[in-house]
Amino acid sequence: MLFGKDKVFKRISAERYAAMSQNFEREETSLKERLNEIQRNLADKAQQTKSAEEFADLLEQYTEITELNEVLLNNLIQKIVIHETPDNNKNSVISVEIYYRFIGKVKV
Repeated sequence: MLFGKDKVFKRISAERYAAMSQNFEREETSLKERLNEIQRNLADKAQQTKSAEEFADLLEQYTEITELNEVLLNNLIQKIVIHETPDNNKNSVISVEIYYRFIGKVKV
């Protein structure tokens, strides 16, 4: 390290060396954390891609769907969540969430 050599030859003060060394340590720690975060994100995206491919493969079996039946529902849908009405008003909108196999809830 150049700074260590400079310190030995008294080109920079001990305080300056300590400050620079501390900055390098912080930067290295920050870069390692960022690398870990990027690797986690990459792994998540790879899993999402794999899941989407598996779902697409599953859908290929049902390109000619003419009716919604129990077999189709069990193969394509993991779960359906129906929320309670916000109030007792019969005109209220009921929220329904559909979670598909492999890919989860799709935002519409």
